[in-house]
Amino acid sequence: FLGSNYWKYFGKDGHYIGVDISLDLVQRAHKGSSEWADGGKASFMVGNVYNLPFADNAADAVMCQTLLMHLEDPVLALKEMIRVTKAGGKVIGQEPDNLSQQLKMRHWSLPDDSIDDLLLRAKVAVLSNRGGIKLGRGDNSIGPKVYLMMRQLGLVDVNVYTTEYVTHLYPPYIDEQEKTQIEMLQKQWLNEERREILREREREEFQAGGGTSEEWSLYCAYSDRVIADMKRQINEERYFYCGAYPFYFTHGKKPGKM
Repeated sequence: FLGSNYWKYFGKDGHYIGVDISLDLVQRAHKGSSEWADGGKASFMVGNVYNLPFADNAADAVMCQTLLMHLEDPVLALKEMIRVTKAGGKVIGQEPDNLSQQLKMRHWSLPDDSIDDLLLRAKVAVLSNRGGIKLGRGDNSIGPKVYLMMRQLGLVDVNVYTTEYVTHLYPPYIDEQEKTQIEMLQKQWLNEERREILREREREEFQAGGGTSEEWSLYCAYSDRVIADMKRQINEERYFYCGAYPFYFTHGKKPGKM
């Protein structure tokens, strides 16, 4: 994904190297690169961001996307990215702020939440995020924090931009984006087996963040009502939704000249 997006900027006579801890994703990326890697070289390897398989000062630019949010130690990962970047080269991090998105008011066709439900939903989101950090599972609110991390690690000319990816649904869901959104809903949030796995993970994080069992039971009842209403409206082609997801693009330069 990163390679295909940035190929037009460095692809000609350039060399893009993708690294992921998953062999399956590396193999899929290698296969897919044949569609976009024209006029340069693209290769992929299994690796760990805490110990990148490159020498010091090896790359003109090093970037990651939706990676730091999953890490127990994102600062260590950024240090490693800086290590392999040449002096004068760019370090780029593209990360979301999913917590802010969870706290936003929703514009959709489902019944309005009561004040108590709104406050409960906000409390679960905040405490689950804190609990996830405490358990070493990452930080869903990391997007705006990368700027300070880069500054404190010595990068210069650090800048940050935000984009908002808008998702929308309106029946009868005939355009490609809407078809994709419905498919994702059915595979993820409306899939009972997967939802139970995610719910158990969230329960652990919520309680690690300081939430109580009573609050969790109330939240599960609320969540079940929302999912049941969503399923019903989708089946009846009455469900609509429009909302934005904040995404932070942060980049800095390693001191020195190329």
